[in-house]
Amino acid sequence: MPKITSTDIPTVPAEVLALKRLVDRFAVAMKAKLLEKYYEGRRGWDKPELRDSIREALVEQTRKNPIDPVDVANLAAFLWNLEEE
Repeated sequence: MPKITSTDIPTVPAEVLALKRLVDRFAVAMKAKLLEKYYEGRRGWDKPELRDSIREALVEQTRKNPIDPVDVANLAAFLWNLEEE
């Protein structure tokens, strides 16, 4: 078996690592907001018949000033999930 040296192992660029950390931190914020809304009684994110109202809520969120990027991301995730089905 050939010997593997540190020069044989590809390095991950710092920007790629930073992107991974960004996504991980953002996902934590999304999950926290989702749980907050769940315990407030919000339901229906996975019901295809609510697709249009979710889409409208997403458009409304983008019109707010300031925009809450976590709310926008969660609504976009709901639509993405419905499209995956």
